[in-house]
Amino acid sequence: MQDGVTILIAGELPQTPPLPDGFHPGECMLAGQDIECGVSGEGLLVVYSTSAERYMLLDEATGRLVRFEDVRSQQRLLILPPGFGTGGPEGFEPRAADVLGTTVEALVKDGVVVVYAYCEGLGYGYFRFDSQSGAFMLYEPAAAETPTPSASATPTPTANLVAPVETVRELSSLEWILIVALLLSLGLCASLLAGLVRWRREARRREMDAGLWEGL
Repeated sequence: MQDGVTILIAGELPQTPPLPDGFHPGECMLAGQDIECGVSGEGLLVVYSTSAERYMLLDEATGRLVRFEDVRSQQRLLILPPGFGTGGPEGFEPRAADVLGTTVEALVKDGVVVVYAYCEGLGYGYFRFDSQSGAFMLYEPAAAETPTPSASATPTPTANLVAPVETVRELSSLEWILIVALLLSLGLCASLLAGLVRWRREARRREMDAGLWEGL
C-alpha cells in the first residue's frame, strides 16, 4: 500500500520487459520480503510492478516506489516526479511536458522546463531542459529570482578601532642562560670588588700600625 493505492510487485524479474540499461539482476527487501530487483552501478534499485506493468525506482530510505522515465540526450537521466525532491524552484507549476519525445512530470514557468532526476555522474537534483540543444543542466535560479539586499536594509559597515596591544615576547632558553650567566658574573665581580676593598683597608691599617711602632 502506498498513498492508499495497492501496488503489486513481482517477486521475480520478468523475462520481458528487460531491465533498464545499466542495471543488473540482484536482490533487495521490500515490505519484509526478499525479492529480485535491478541494481545499477550507482546503487539504484528498480523493481517490476505487475499492476503498473513497468519498472519502478525503489527509494531504500523511505521504502517508497517511484515512477521514472529513462531519458537520454548528451546525458542519461532517470526523471522522477518533482515532489520526490526537496527545495525545488519557486514559482514553478507542476505540468506534463514533452522531453525528447517522452511525456514527463515537470515544473514549468514562463516556458522554462525543470525536471527532478537522477543524472549519471551528478546524482539527484533539479535539471533545466534546453529544448534547442536537447541538453540538461543543473538548475540555477536566475538573478531576478534571488533577492538583492537594499541599501536601507543593509547596515553601513563600521570599523571598530582597537588600540594596539603590546605583546610580551617570551625569552628563549639561550637568552635565559645568558641572563643567568650575566647575573653570576656581576655577582662575582661585586664579590671581588668587596674583597679588594677589604684587602686595601687591611693593608692601610697594617701600614698605620707599623708606622706607630716605628715612632715608639
